[in-house]
Amino acid sequence: MHMKKIIIFIAIVVLAVIVYNQLTGSSSSSPDEQKVERLSNDFRRVRNRFNEANSAAALGGADISDEMDKAYSEVARIDAELTAMRGQLTSESARKKAERLRINIDAFKKSLIK
Repeated sequence: MHMKKIIIFIAIVVLAVIVYNQLTGSSSSSPDEQKVERLSNDFRRVRNRFNEANSAAALGGADISDEMDKAYSEVARIDAELTAMRGQLTSESARKKAERLRINIDAFKKSLIK
């Protein structure tokens, strides 16, 4: 019972952060930053879906191999887009955001392999 409440609380916090970022992040950003932010949002959605599936599997013992495959494929797409755009980013802020996203992607990929 407590685990269910914790998962619901985490889901609400994640949604609140996403909504906050959407409302405050993209209106004053450069086009480069908006491109990186779009990829960051895509990555967050994939990571959140995977984490929710992983939590559900931990509670109910469900097989999440399909979800892992989907997550890895989607992250590979995001990674490829990020790699393609990195050389074209003109804003220092966008380059920093791209580097943070790269670090997060690499960490997530490593967690999928374990």
